[in-house]
Amino acid sequence: MVGNPYRLPGRVANVDSQGRPDNRTAYGVFAVQAIESNGTMISYNDDLGMTGKVQDICLENDIVRAFDPECECQLASDHLSYGLSKSVQDQILDHVISRF
Repeated sequence: MVGNPYRLPGRVANVDSQGRPDNRTAYGVFAVQAIESNGTMISYNDDLGMTGKVQDICLENDIVRAFDPECECQLASDHLSYGLSKSVQDQILDHVISRF
């Protein structure tokens, strides 16, 4: 997964653009909306995340994926740049190939 707007912090599958554990405490923007409105949260099972079959990749400046209500300076444009990131493309390819 890349740019998951339903990101929940503290999950094993959360990684940054280099494949390192992403320990940020920020929630995805849709997760924030779902929590505030007591709405439906789309997610994957924690057990699936523990298997290594899922990687939830987040660019460091993606405010859709890791919403920061304290920052007024960020633009959502970083959310659109996953396809331009060689490290993310390589990480996805390596992850998919390792499953065969």
